Amino acid sequence: MTFIGNLLEHENYANRQELAFDLMILQKVLPKLHGNRSQMEEVLNKLFQFCVIEVESEQEDEGDEKRRGLVGAIHEDFKGDYTGFRYPKSAEKIHAMNRQLERTGYCSFIQ
Repeated sequence: MTFIGNLLEHENYANRQELAFDLMILQKVLPKLHGNRSQMEEVLNKLFQFCVIEVESEQEDEGDEKRRGLVGAIHEDFKGDYTGFRYPKSAEKIHAMNRQLERTGYCSFIQ
């Protein structure tokens, strides 16, 4: 909480709350995760979904389709474009952990 408080107090840009939360997920939550496919697959998928921005659209179906596309990206080869995410740094690390899980059957924060 001190980290978030300091960031909010000393940084002056629009999305500082989202950045603070993103960095906290990256630094405090993700390092605790490690395990095999049966332990981690659902956890990583749900965390990745959490990192996706809620897509707003005039047509609800169009927004849902875009969100499903971003959520499904955990299984695709990303080339560093996390512009559609609420927590991009965490999404990037979760994606890397999921790729490791798919390749080796085991994942950890440290690769």
